[in-house]
Formats: sequence, structure tokens, C-alpha cells
Amino acid sequence: MKLAKRLGVSKVLFATSMALWSWLAVSPSFASAQKGYNAVWNSSLQGSSAFIDASAYNSSGDFCQQVSAALAQAFTQSLPGVVIDGRGVQPSGGYTCANPPGYGVSAPGTWTVLLPAGIISISNGWTFTTPKVKLVGEGVGLTTLQAASSFTGSALIVSGSGTICASCYGADVQDLTLDGGNNSSVLYGINVAGSGSSSPNSVQRVSITNVEGTGMLISAPASGPYSDITVSGVNTSVCVQITASGTLGIHGLTCSGSGSAAVRLDGSSNFIGDVSIASGFTDGILVGAGSTVSGSVLFNITGGGTNTIHVSSTNTVTDLSVMGATKGSATHSLQDDATSTTLTDANVGIYVLGSAITLVGSGGSVFTAHSRFTTSSGGTSDTGVTTWAVGNSSPVGGCSGSAAPIGSLFSTTTGTPSSPPSLSVCKSSGWTTVY
Repeated sequence: MKLAKRLGVSKVLFATSMALWSWLAVSPSFASAQKGYNAVWNSSLQGSSAFIDASAYNSSGDFCQQVSAALAQAFTQSLPGVVIDGRGVQPSGGYTCANPPGYGVSAPGTWTVLLPAGIISISNGWTFTTPKVKLVGEGVGLTTLQAASSFTGSALIVSGSGTICASCYGADVQDLTLDGGNNSSVLYGINVAGSGSSSPNSVQRVSITNVEGTGMLISAPASGPYSDITVSGVNTSVCVQITASGTLGIHGLTCSGSGSAAVRLDGSSNFIGDVSIASGFTDGILVGAGSTVSGSVLFNITGGGTNTIHVSSTNTVTDLSVMGATKGSATHSLQDDATSTTLTDANVGIYVLGSAITLVGSGGSVFTAHSRFTTSSGGTSDTGVTTWAVGNSSPVGGCSGSAAPIGSLFSTTTGTPSSPPSLSVCKSSGWTTVY
């Protein structure tokens, strides 16, 4: 009896398997999936034109040629916004690219490429101008674009053409490593050179290493955000330089290597936050050395060799807000050349350099001053530091050094109508009541 039941079950399973095989063999919907369309269920098994497997197209050629073949097929069917899955592509010659994905394809719409794990050796820089492109790897250290020894071009990835307009786009780059291979031709890991105002470029969870020049150059306004970036092996240059104004900012940067400055800020209205910098760089963040800077914020900055933050006097820097500077092993947490100020505090809560003020001094000489505020009270070796303190009694006697630098103010917060709160100033002769 048991044997009969087992035979009956086996017959049912065999018949079901044969029926399913026959259906798959003749189903036109599944046949379309075999051509590259990933299958989806919509009352029946159908190919999804939104998600295409590039391994089914053009088995000859390098990795990028196979991706381009799938992309060309998608655009002949007017499929903007398509996702090209390159993770299953296995070229006989390994992962190499003579030209970037999409090369030679007239792309009328946005598209995304899913890159496989492994090292993709590229012979030319990947330049993307229009339309919008998204490159997504399997993760940092898993997907790597590496410059070949024969690499030509100045950057591994160029996002945008340098033109800023509503219909000009570039690339979003995510979850991969860019390796310059210490090739002297690789001057930039990523060069963000242009952006559309309604579709900014972005770089997220990307590691840049072994670049002879600048890890990432940002010259496109309204581009970003740039988050969770790691730059290492940068030789005698900078990790990141921002020359554009009004970007969506850097949110998370770890920079190691050596050079004069890890980050150069030469554009206005920018945000740089959550940054950790190795001691091999003289300056952690250098502000205003290349251009006028105004209205920018530096938040939670750590490290550097001599200065964690260095405000240059080469060009005018105004309305700069520093919130949270930790010097680590650096000599100074902040050096401000505009006001001849150096701070050696282990941590600086707030330092704000405001607008420039033109004043007339003795003898009619004209000089420039700045509005400024800091929570630092200054150390004995600090220069140019003044503060405004408050307390419930008036100070008396001398004032100097870390107690209160000359020029500091003190507001007494308690008093009576007959003896109101007072304002005192620290002079060389000691505390003097102003009123």
C-alpha cells in the first residue's frame, strides 16, 4: 500500500515537472526574459523591460561593450529609466573596458548600471554628460574600477561636461572603489565638472585610492550630496577640493595620505561635516587659499598635522562658521590668518568669522577688522583670542593668559536698580568697568 502511494506521488511530480518544462519552452513571455529581460509576474511570467540582464547580449567584446549592447537594445524600444544588470556578465578576457558603458549609444533617457564584484580595468576615463547615469557597485572593496597601465585621460570618472544648465547631467556614483593604480596620468579620482539644476550629481559610499593628484574635484554648483567618502594613498596633493559654490555638501569624509592640505575649500555656501584627517597633511581643511569664500559651515572636523582648520588671508573669507573642531595630534585646532588668531584648544565648540569691517585708525590710517565670536577662552600660547564671558559678580585685578586675554569682555548678570549689572573690559592694567 505504501509503495503504491509512493509511486502515485512520483507520477504526479513527474507529470507536473514535464508540464512546467513544456510551458517554459513554448512561453513567448519567458523567451523574452531569456533575451535579457528579468522575469516578473503579472498574471503570467513576463519579461520586465525596466530591468535588463546584460549577460544575454553580445557575448563578444569587453565588459562595457556588453553593457552598451544591452543599453542600445533598451533605447531602441524607448525604455528610459532602464536598469542594466551587469553583474552576470563574464567576458572571456576578464573585466576590462576600453571605453565607458554607454559609449557610442544615443541615450534619450536616464539609466542605471549595476556593476559586478571584482576589478574592472579601464583604459580610458569614464565620462558622463547626458542623460543622467547612475553607477552602482556591490560595495567598497568589492567593486573596483582600476586604471590600466595604458590609461589615458585625467580622471577615472568625469561627471558632467562643465556646463551648468537644466538639461545638463552627469553621474551618481555609489558603492564602489576607484583605484588610480599610482598611474601618473590619473590626476583625479572623480572630477565633478557639471550638473543640471534639477538633477544634481552625487557620490555616496565610495573609496578613492592611489591617485597621484586630487581624490575628488568638485566644480559643479548644486551638485551632491557627497557622503561616506574615503580617500587614501593621495600623494602630495589633496583628498577633496571644492571650487563650486552652493553644493549639497560633504557629509562624511576620511582622508589619509600626505600633502599641504587634505581638503581645500575655495567656494562659497558649502557644508563640510564629519571629517577625519590623518596627520600627514599640514592643514586639515584650508579655506580661501584659492578664491573668496563666504557663508560656509565646517562641522565636526578632526585631525591634521599642524592645523585642523586653516583660514587663509590670501583671499577674503567671511561668514565662516566652525562648529566642533578637534585637533587630535595637530598643533593647532584652528589658525585664522585674517585675524592673526591661533587656537590650541583640544576641542573648539564654536568659531565664527563674520564680515569684514573697514575702520579708521590713528593718524587717519584705514584698516580692516572682522566681526568674530568663539567659545574658546584661549590658552597661554594662543594669539589673537578674545572672548565674552558672563558671571554673577564683577571681576577685579589683573587679567592675562588663559584666564581672559586682553580685549575680552565680561558681563555681570546680577545686580539691583541702585547697582545694576556691569560690563568690564580686560586691559593691560587689569579689569576696567565700562559702565
